[in-house]
Formats: sequence, structure tokens, C-alpha cells
Amino acid sequence: MSPPVVAYLTDLIFATKLSSTGIALGVGVKIVRTPSQLWDQLRAGGVRLVLVDLSAEGDPLDAIRRCRADAASPRIVAFGPHVEADLLAAAREAGAGEVLARSAFSKKLPALLQQAGNEAAAGSAAADSTDEVGPEKPGE
Repeated sequence: MSPPVVAYLTDLIFATKLSSTGIALGVGVKIVRTPSQLWDQLRAGGVRLVLVDLSAEGDPLDAIRRCRADAASPRIVAFGPHVEADLLAAAREAGAGEVLARSAFSKKLPALLQQAGNEAAAGSAAADSTDEVGPEKPGE
């Protein structure tokens, strides 16, 4: 099972910031650098939040489209330079649920990670609390 947060980005400095924020909050974050790594994480299950850096190498818009096309699509948050309004709009059109300028994303990052961590914990607790039903007794 994958960690609750998967981030598609190629900026090593920002990857370090994202990872350290996840560690500080106790939320698992997996950094991937290619779309194929992203798909592998999604197929493994358990992903609650996908973060997509619109400045990443490769085709981040296609990554958003493919994530959105998945039946179990998690929440997708894309972020990029505020000066690239067309790119931010294209991310919305591709299916990102939320699109933020990089500075706004940085400010909101702890809350995004915490929410995904809480959702993962709630989902795990719900799975653990299934009622077990024993065999029927004769005469019931």
C-alpha cells in the first residue's frame, strides 16, 4: 500500500521541503519523478492526495488527466508559478481539483498533508472495525 500522499515533482529542493513537512506531521509522502512511478503508487492503493508540480519534467498535465480518469481517483492538487496563468488554467481543465500558485501551495502544504493523513487514518480505522459475524446457531 502506498503512503497517503504522492507528489509528482522533479525539483529536488522542493521535494526535500515536502518530505520534511510530511515527516514533521507524521504523514507518509512519496516523491515520484515520472508518470510511470505515479501510476505504480496509485495502483498500489491507499493514496488520498496527489500533488502535481506543473513545472515538473515530463507532462504534468497528462499526469493529471490520467489520474482523473482512474476510477479511484484521489484528490489532485496542482501547483505552479503564478505568472503562468495559462498553465494553471490548463491544470484545472485537465482535472485538478485545486490549482494553486507555488507560494499559496507552500503556505497550505501542512494543512493539505494533515488532511490526507487524517483521511488515511480514518479509512484504516474503519477497515479495522468491521463487525465479525459468527456462524448461525441451530434454531436461530
